[in-house]
Amino acid sequence: MDLLAKDNPSFKHPDRLLLSARCKLETGDTLAFQSLYWQAVDLAGQTGEFDRLIAEASTIFVPDSEEKYEQAQANGTLQQFLHYFWANVDPIKINPVNRRLAEHYFRLAFAQRNYRLQQPHNRFNKNKNFNRLLGFQGAASEYHSEKVSFSSGYRAGLDHRGLLYMRYGPPDNAKSQHLIENSKVKHTSPKQLVSNTVNPTEVWYYDNIPFVFEQLPMTGEFIYRPLQIAGIEGYMPTRGDVPTLIPQPSGDMQKAMTKQIFRQPDVNESMEYYVAQFAAPDMDGIELEIYQDELLPEDMVPSSAEAASYDTLWVEHERSQSEFFRIPGEQDNRWVAVHSLNYPPGKARYAIRLAAGEETWNGRGALDMPAFDATFLELSAIVLGLDPPDQSSPSYERRGVRFIPRPSFRFKRGEVIRVYLEFYNLAVVPERKRSFREYVDVIRYDGGNSILGRITGSLRGLLTFGGEKQNAQIRYQFDREAPSGDAPVAESFLLDSSELIPGSYRLLIEARDNVNVFWDDEAVMFEIYN
Repeated sequence: MDLLAKDNPSFKHPDRLLLSARCKLETGDTLAFQSLYWQAVDLAGQTGEFDRLIAEASTIFVPDSEEKYEQAQANGTLQQFLHYFWANVDPIKINPVNRRLAEHYFRLAFAQRNYRLQQPHNRFNKNKNFNRLLGFQGAASEYHSEKVSFSSGYRAGLDHRGLLYMRYGPPDNAKSQHLIENSKVKHTSPKQLVSNTVNPTEVWYYDNIPFVFEQLPMTGEFIYRPLQIAGIEGYMPTRGDVPTLIPQPSGDMQKAMTKQIFRQPDVNESMEYYVAQFAAPDMDGIELEIYQDELLPEDMVPSSAEAASYDTLWVEHERSQSEFFRIPGEQDNRWVAVHSLNYPPGKARYAIRLAAGEETWNGRGALDMPAFDATFLELSAIVLGLDPPDQSSPSYERRGVRFIPRPSFRFKRGEVIRVYLEFYNLAVVPERKRSFREYVDVIRYDGGNSILGRITGSLRGLLTFGGEKQNAQIRYQFDREAPSGDAPVAESFLLDSSELIPGSYRLLIEARDNVNVFWDDEAVMFEIYN
């Protein structure tokens, strides 16, 4: 490739860079591969030659990707689309190498060597009507194979096995065999059919679900067959000399085309974290805090924690290191990381990561953040946690309040819950102290928890201006004075969970600015268990 480039320095084409990238990947140099791949994408943005880049990426498009691709093709924004697509499918955002992109091309190299179309120009691969007829032949239920065959698989030169391999990786188990003849088979239903051929057949298993591929003489290819097949694992002959087959439907190839899976043993999905919005200084943006709770294997200690902010296309804007500490008093090896990011109001994305050795615990998501109003009373998100056992215990501190965040918002009955939030825009009037009245209601509630605080607004109720609430099981009223000046006010108090029976609850806080009589409310869900 270097000699070709030297002999033809004026020849610039994305496919040349893409081929060079794949050569680097074959040697194990993933950083060089990724660099050359994005050079190919950027060059295609100048020349408009995206055919190979799209054909190879489209082997794992899901419906949402297809829709965004069609929009990008119509708008002439394929370069931006590819940047978004590969960032979106990458399970680890905060990483120098996009592992999903590298794995995709590892899979593609293997599939192109082992599952290529043998006769790409025969009637099956070129004629949609012929393809459709084969899709119905021998099928136990209606099946339209055009969606599978006339798709990214054909564009990338892969048969049906190759297309499944691209999306799911190597099968858990695979068997090569011939279908049995059905002359002596009695079916449990007249609508069930079994192939009467002895064509070469492969059965691939993913999570014990079989996908059957048959090599038909007229096609030359291994094509997916939606059959209920005798002779594969799971079919049990019964009733003496006349076997009755208990059918096990094969996997649904068309449904499989709506997903793509990438798993690595050292990559873990973060199961418990909570995203809270606070107002940035001067009320001109959002200060986002993300509390991540992870139970690590025994004796494992985190090495780092970090977070990154992105726009809606997964273009990174900010990355920051985060503090973390082991939760005191826990028998398990449980840790909390506190991530902090800054955003303008509006839609955006985020990613978090806690690393320990070679393993990582990752989270990511989309945001839609309304602005804080600088002219009225506003409340931040509500955060729940516990007090540290003593002054020397590790904890998190915000505006002078020390606590241990509990991202799951699940508390054992009897634990004393620390509630934290902030008040903004309390009125400042000469010769009068800032003050507010706060109404707290804990109400039995059947709704589900949310990882988002002050984002969806779905838990907030209509203001009742401190009125009585039905089903309120704890009710407090606080009158507070705030320090002078116009700074935000940290508000915190305790809830005794021993007063609550196990179940789900909504904590609703309504607040009134005593000076200008402005109101606001905020709510959060939590759970009590025995």
